[in-house]
Amino acid sequence: MSTKSLALTLTQPKTLELRSVWQDETLRAGQLLVQVEYSSVQPQDGDMFNCTGRFTELELPHVLGVEGVGVVLKSRCETFEEGARIAFILKKFFSDESHGCWQRRLILDEHRAMILRVPAVVGLNQVAACTTSTAAALAFLKYFPPASRIIVTAACGAVGLATMQLGALRGHQMIGLVRGPERAAWIAKELVGCGSITVVDTESPGWIRLACPLTGKGELVAPSPETDAGAGADGLIDGVGGEVLTLAMEELLRVRAIVVRYSAILEEDAARVDAAQQKQRLLVKDGSVEDFMASLDAIQQVEAAFALIADARYRPKAWHVASVKEVVECMKDQPIWTRHATQVVRFPRERDKCEDCVAQGQHVVRTCKDWLEWLAGGLAAAAQGDHVRPRQAASFFCLGGKAVLSGAQGSRLASAALNVFGFGHNPSFWMGAFEEANTLLDRYAQQVFWLHATRLGHTDASVRACGRTAGAEYWVQRRGPEQPLHERGMDWHFDKDEDLLDQKDVVVMPTVGTVTYLSSVGAPLVVLSQPMLDGRGFLLPFSASQVTMFLTRPVFGRHVAFDGQLLHGCPAALAEAGERLSLVVNIWFEHKPLGVSTTGPGSSNSKLPVEAEEVFSTATPLRPIDQEVPRSGKKLTVDFGPWRVAT
Repeated sequence: MSTKSLALTLTQPKTLELRSVWQDETLRAGQLLVQVEYSSVQPQDGDMFNCTGRFTELELPHVLGVEGVGVVLKSRCETFEEGARIAFILKKFFSDESHGCWQRRLILDEHRAMILRVPAVVGLNQVAACTTSTAAALAFLKYFPPASRIIVTAACGAVGLATMQLGALRGHQMIGLVRGPERAAWIAKELVGCGSITVVDTESPGWIRLACPLTGKGELVAPSPETDAGAGADGLIDGVGGEVLTLAMEELLRVRAIVVRYSAILEEDAARVDAAQQKQRLLVKDGSVEDFMASLDAIQQVEAAFALIADARYRPKAWHVASVKEVVECMKDQPIWTRHATQVVRFPRERDKCEDCVAQGQHVVRTCKDWLEWLAGGLAAAAQGDHVRPRQAASFFCLGGKAVLSGAQGSRLASAALNVFGFGHNPSFWMGAFEEANTLLDRYAQQVFWLHATRLGHTDASVRACGRTAGAEYWVQRRGPEQPLHERGMDWHFDKDEDLLDQKDVVVMPTVGTVTYLSSVGAPLVVLSQPMLDGRGFLLPFSASQVTMFLTRPVFGRHVAFDGQLLHGCPAALAEAGERLSLVVNIWFEHKPLGVSTTGPGSSNSKLPVEAEEVFSTATPLRPIDQEVPRSGKKLTVDFGPWRVAT
């Protein structure tokens, strides 16, 4: 039976189009039909895109992509059942009539691809960020004996990060070489707890002198002609070439050290590289993922690395999650070397998008009614671990009329919130969907998560499929009458992962934003239906005349929720005198914000009672909140960066 699917197709060199392709989905013995959820940009994709290297005679049109993750739709393979969550790397991607994996549906077998099972508690997007880089790191590390001292160039790249982490977790002493103090500081912070990891900034003057003591060169131990003894690192894994490689080979390695290369040697560096190789009698290996995939224990090794993700010991990184349209543009506009493994490509579900809108990179909302109605009826995909966010239709509602919390419940929560507010710099905390709650605020945040997860059509299984990225981020907001008037509100803003934006210029927003009021005074919450941001942080086009404003004033015990992608604020000009106290809980499914604390502070007022009562139930009424108009009737001006919206 032939079925039409969407595919990112190379129609001519450097021209990538989104096309519909037909394929016969009749399975033979040993085959799987896979619904591809994510892929990533790899060096092979860049070579195919330019029709260079081994792809100079690539027959066009051709679907790109050498790896991906997804869900098995049909199976005639004994190893993987229908519904299994898998990752895969193609073994055949040259002169292959089945083309690559940048298509919505794909037929695989174990001869065509290395197929890996993804743990139930690990998100598919997490694995998409590391499938090939994990295999590459394991392919390179296999050459080194236990407890080796290994230098890794390009340590901030996808392969470099995987190599640094997996090497340290195996007991090696890893020394990363990066360009710039920001990268060095980021790695030192991000990879803490993995094992023995140190970082050197190669842009720092005299960086070789800084690296020598780390590699043992500072020990000035003379090599023995009978053994491999001598000062210096035991090996080097190189992904950049150039001056960094030549200096490291000349100055930082011991005699008979191992050098694994997965980068090209520039012509101008060849003589120095050869001289260093001969002088130090270096053992040079060419890193090959293809050879590693052919080894008998390759699948076992990579799946063991995926298990480390579930334990939060191995933390893959993706700098950007791109729509199919964004990938088309990025492949056109960016230098090839900047794209490899920096992007994870998310493929749309046909049930949630139509072809015309897929080409535009836009979500389809089938009704302009309240977004919860649309999600409740349209998120059957949630049972398979997917998550779709509406891009249209304002979303604003409250629960249980004017208040959800009883007076006693609200008082206990308010007391705990005040204790937390005075803790340090009032950080935000994380409560995972399945973690054990230790405080009242933990427990309440988790109840808020499950209330809205259930409302959105998620099941226990679909939430578990998101892994450790499903949970609630929460913090306390307090505004008092002792503060100046302009500080009694909250500036207009979009909720997002602030640390990720600062570090990588990537915008990721929560699925749902919520506020629970623990007082009845202060500035109201105002949410605007427009403008909205795209995935890169740019404002989407909008008309000020079409902006809808939703406003609610604080009411003790009231719980309010809204689409996490909407612009909102608490205008100080509309504030009533008094202390405004609230608990903010944002709901996340496929991303855990950077920098959140995983341990909430405890106190006599915030400890969880032995029998903590449930606040919400499936019977809790849900209704859109009534709009309120300021009594003054004055125009409210919304300033956001260089934009202004009048409502």
